[in-house]
Amino acid sequence: MTHKAHTITKTHTVTSAGAPPRKPARRLRGLPGISAGATLLVVVAAGAAQASPAAYRGCDYPYVCLYQGETETGRYKDVTADWQVLHASRGAAYLVNTRRDDTVLMHFTNGRVICVPPLANPASPLMYGTIDKIKIRSTSRC
Repeated sequence: MTHKAHTITKTHTVTSAGAPPRKPARRLRGLPGISAGATLLVVVAAGAAQASPAAYRGCDYPYVCLYQGETETGRYKDVTADWQVLHASRGAAYLVNTRRDDTVLMHFTNGRVICVPPLANPASPLMYGTIDKIKIRSTSRC
C-alpha cells in the first residue's frame, strides 16, 4: 500500500461558541509546505493502515508469528514473565507482532536482546544473530 502526502494550502479556523479563534498551526521546520496538521494526518493514515484487522502473511491479531522464508514456524500469544523457548522457530528469518499494545523481546544465542514494538511487520532478527527465545510484554513501549 502506498501513502502519498498531500499539502494543505488553505487553513481553516474552527471555533466554538464564545471561544476565541485559534491560530493556524505553524509550519514544521525542515518540511516546507507541510503544516503540522497535514503531517498529523499523514501519520494517522499510516498508523491506521498498520492497525487494520487484515492479517500479515497469515498472522492475525493477537499473535506473534515467526517465519523461516514463507513458512510460519511458530505462533505465540501469551504474555509471560519468563522467556518462551523457541523450538521449530529457533533461528527464524523474521518475526511479526500483530499485537496492538504489547512489545516482544527477542533473545539471541549471543545474549543480545532486541525489543519489537506493537504492530511491527516484519522485524528481521537475522542481523542480530540466532533468535532462540521470545517474551511478550504488556507494555506498548520498548
